[in-house]
Amino acid sequence: MDEFAATMLVVAGGVVLNTCLGLGAIYAAVVLKIRVWVHPRLRSMTGGDLRGVVDLKPTRRGFNYAIFVVATAVVFPILAASTFVVAVLTVGKNRNQLETTPFMILAWMTFIILPIAMIPCYVWLSSRIIARCPRESWPEMKMEVVDRHNL
Repeated sequence: MDEFAATMLVVAGGVVLNTCLGLGAIYAAVVLKIRVWVHPRLRSMTGGDLRGVVDLKPTRRGFNYAIFVVATAVVFPILAASTFVVAVLTVGKNRNQLETTPFMILAWMTFIILPIAMIPCYVWLSSRIIARCPRESWPEMKMEVVDRHNL
């Protein structure tokens, strides 16, 4: 049981750290007005030269994984806080006390309604920071290409 508890603490710590990094990245992208492109094969898509990002067109293979970062960073804090509230409210209660209408309303709000209510926030963030293609993430490279062609 001690090994299981240690493993769960490490997993929980990793999820919390991942969420904090995601929220920090979202904040920076919104404040600095940066569009984000995340793809594990970006280097291979550009043939090893990331300056080739300018030539990439939107394709089906070029799925932007940044949507997962935004989704988890937006929803996880709400679910974690709600779970904590439910846990605090249920400490010391027996099963009959938990089968009340107010508790069921709280449970529904916690695990169903609040995540669904976060969809407008997700849509708003996505429209501002998710790039449609890799070249939207590097606008300075577009300027370099224009400058090279003008010379």
